[in-house]
Amino acid sequence: MNQMRRAEAAYEENEKLLIDLKKSNAELKNLNHKNEKRIKDLNSDLKSVTRKLQDTESNLNSVNRKYNECYSTITSINDRIAPIIARNERSRDREKEKEKNERKSEKVDKKPKEESKSGANEKSADKSLKTEKKDIKEEQNTNITSEKDKVENISKENETEIKQESVQNE
Repeated sequence: MNQMRRAEAAYEENEKLLIDLKKSNAELKNLNHKNEKRIKDLNSDLKSVTRKLQDTESNLNSVNRKYNECYSTITSINDRIAPIIARNERSRDREKEKEKNERKSEKVDKKPKEESKSGANEKSADKSLKTEKKDIKEEQNTNITSEKDKVENISKENETEIKQESVQNE
């Protein structure tokens, strides 16, 4: 009899344990199902992000190619313009020094101006030549500055295009 009571108590204990195990098994199955669904969602997100990354990389490469083309164009223009600019700057510096020297010599000399007509004609011819040279150089300088402005505008436009493309790609 004692043995029967112990067997019944063990049987009831085993039944309770079985019920608890079934509950925990059901909870684990639900948790597993949720985790599998989450993994599928994350995998699909990963695939879409990978595609976007590849698209962004291709766009970046195309923008880099455009930048390199623009940069090479600007450097070639700069290489063509640089000698002209340097030449004009040197000639301007020479003219300024000549003018300074002339002013200094005029201040030092301060002699009465008694010149012959031929000497006056030579001076007026020299002055007209100098003014013509100055006019030509000023015209060249304005042409060069306008070319510089054009190059700067082109580079600014290219920069804005690149920025707009990068913003659109984002």
